[in-house]
Amino acid sequence: MITLPFAIHGIKKYGKNIGRIFVISKRRLTNNVEWIPENSYPFSFKDVAFEIFQNAHETRAYLADKNNRTGWIYQQLLKLYAQKVKPDLSENTLMLDSDTIFLNPVAFQREDGSPCFNIGAEYHPPYFAHMDRFLPGLKRVHGESGITHHMLFQRPVLEDLFELVESYHKLPFWKAFIRCIDRKEIYGAGCSEFEIYFNFIKLRSQNWATRLLRWTNVSKFTLLKIAQRRGYHYLSLHAHMRAGKPRARPEEL
Repeated sequence: MITLPFAIHGIKKYGKNIGRIFVISKRRLTNNVEWIPENSYPFSFKDVAFEIFQNAHETRAYLADKNNRTGWIYQQLLKLYAQKVKPDLSENTLMLDSDTIFLNPVAFQREDGSPCFNIGAEYHPPYFAHMDRFLPGLKRVHGESGITHHMLFQRPVLEDLFELVESYHKLPFWKAFIRCIDRKEIYGAGCSEFEIYFNFIKLRSQNWATRLLRWTNVSKFTLLKIAQRRGYHYLSLHAHMRAGKPRARPEEL
């Protein structure tokens, strides 16, 4: 994964109060940080696809289609379950997409330990339709988006969310998450873990804050240094947008 060394370097250098760093993946991708193997989770990539259809024939056909979104759904659940499968993770665990590169100093908590959230501009109605099925009453708060490619997850908040969802659906959290995805959206974007968590904590607690970081999505590695000089806190280089290879090493940022 071409962006991973940059993401690791960026959060190590510019993230305030960052402790242990882990990569969640099928196989170990780097020796520079710790590793959480995907096989430590209570579900697999194929389990996620099967749960969409609960039918082996439809599952095989879906997985054979290169446009299936199993991986996109799967990675959301990997984040949400990380503190469960790795109990010694910090109570405050920053989830960072591996294509997101920090370029200037950022804190993720206030002095009292409460989380600081960045705000995005995205609004995708299927996310909120899924959210309402997943936990009735969970809705978009203050017209803000939590999709900013990173988020501080706190164990008590996740435990509260898991308990409510599993009590309502009488299912394991991950199965309820998948079964609430609209079948019309299984080739699109029908759920968002970051929107769920962002809006859940805002509805359930007063102990949080938002602040605006300077960031954007880009397609070229050559923009990293330019953005850094211009005071951007981070950039995201998504695979579907990305062109070319890095000309600089992570430590040069």
